[in-house]
Amino acid sequence: MIIALYIIGVISLLYCFYQLIIAIISSKRLIRLGNIKEIKLKDYPLISVIITAKDEEDSLKKAINSRLDTDYPNIEFIIINDRSKDKTAEIIKRISEKDKRVKIVNIDVLPDGWLGKLNALNEGVKLAKGSWLLFSDGDAFIKQGTLNKAMSHAIEKKLDFIAILPEFTKSNFLIDIAVSIFFRALITIGRAYKAEDKNSPIAVGSGSFNFVKREAFEKSGGFEKLKMEVIDDVSLGQILKSSGAKTSMLIGKEYVKVKWYSSLGSLFDGMGRAMMTGLGNFNFLQVLLLSSLAFIIDITPFILLLPFGISYLQIIGLISIVFIVSATIITDKLMNRPLYFSFFLPIGYVLIYIISLYGGLKFLLNGGLNWRDTFYSTKNLKKGRVFKYFPKT
Repeated sequence: MIIALYIIGVISLLYCFYQLIIAIISSKRLIRLGNIKEIKLKDYPLISVIITAKDEEDSLKKAINSRLDTDYPNIEFIIINDRSKDKTAEIIKRISEKDKRVKIVNIDVLPDGWLGKLNALNEGVKLAKGSWLLFSDGDAFIKQGTLNKAMSHAIEKKLDFIAILPEFTKSNFLIDIAVSIFFRALITIGRAYKAEDKNSPIAVGSGSFNFVKREAFEKSGGFEKLKMEVIDDVSLGQILKSSGAKTSMLIGKEYVKVKWYSSLGSLFDGMGRAMMTGLGNFNFLQVLLLSSLAFIIDITPFILLLPFGISYLQIIGLISIVFIVSATIITDKLMNRPLYFSFFLPIGYVLIYIISLYGGLKFLLNGGLNWRDTFYSTKNLKKGRVFKYFPKT
C-alpha cells in the first residue's frame, strides 16, 4: 500500500511539473491577437464570414452584430439557419434586411451521411465568394479590429490557417472551474504552441474562430472529408496541416469571446459529448478507463495531504499542488480568467469525472449521439471518424 502511494504520488508529481513547464512555455510562445500590429493593405482580400446557428435566439443577435460592426473593408457574411425551431430564422432575416453584406441560407432537411453543423458549414462554403473563409459559431462575440489583425498576421507570416482561442466569459462557479481545468489541459497536454511548427504533427482548431485560406481549404478536402466528424474544429486543423498548410494558434483575449456553457445541464451534455467522442473515441470502456486514470492522477496530490503518517508523502502532495495550481494560474491569466478558480481544482476534478461517466453512459445506452435534435448512431460516427489523437506529420 505504501509503495503504491509513493508510485502514484511520484507519477502525479511529474505530471503536475510537466504541465507547469508547458504552461510557462505556452505563455511565452503563444501570440496574443492584441499584440499584433495591423498592416495597411492596398488590396484587402475578400473574407467570407460563415456563421451557423441552430435555435440560438437568445444570443444570436448580439453575437452577429458584434461581427457586422467590423472595420475590415472587404467582407461578406453568410448566415446559415440550420433547421431552427425558435426565432433564429426571423432574427437572421431582419439582420439581412438592414445589411446588404449578409446572405442567408435556410436548411430544412439534413442529407444522409452528414452532421448538421458540418452540412451547414458546407452549404455556406458553396455560397461564399471570398479567398479567405472564417468559420465561426453563432454565439461567438468578435471585437472590431480582430479581422484586420488576423489578416495582417496571416500575410506577414505567410499562413494558411489561424485558429483563435477565445476568452471564455464567466458563467457560474462550477462551470468556470471546469472551464479552467479543461483549457489548461488543452493548452498544456495539447501543446497548442507547436501548431506553427511545420515539423510537429500538432494541429489546432477553434469553433469560435477558424480562419482559413480558401485555396488551402479546398486542397485539404474541406468539409466533404469531415462530414461525420464530431470534433470538427480540430480535425479541420489536422487535415489542413497534413495537406501542407501552414497553421497557427492565437490567443483571442479581449477580442474573441464566448460563454462556453450557461447551465450545468448544458455543461453535462456538451462536455459529456466531448469526453465520449474525444477521450473515449465512442467507446465506453475507453472513456471509463482513461477518465478514471486521469482522475486518480489529478486528485492524488490533494489526497496525499491527508495525515497518513508516511514520511514525505505530504511533501510530494504539497509540491504537486503548487505545480498544478501555478500552471492553472498561468493558463487562466492567458485566457483572461479570474485566478481564484485555480484554488478549487478538486471540485472541478470530481465534476469533470462525473461528466465523463455521464457522457459515456448516455452514449452507450442510446447507441449513439443526440446532437442538435438529430440522432447519429455509433456505427456511422465511427465510420466517419477523421480526428487523430497522434496525427502524423
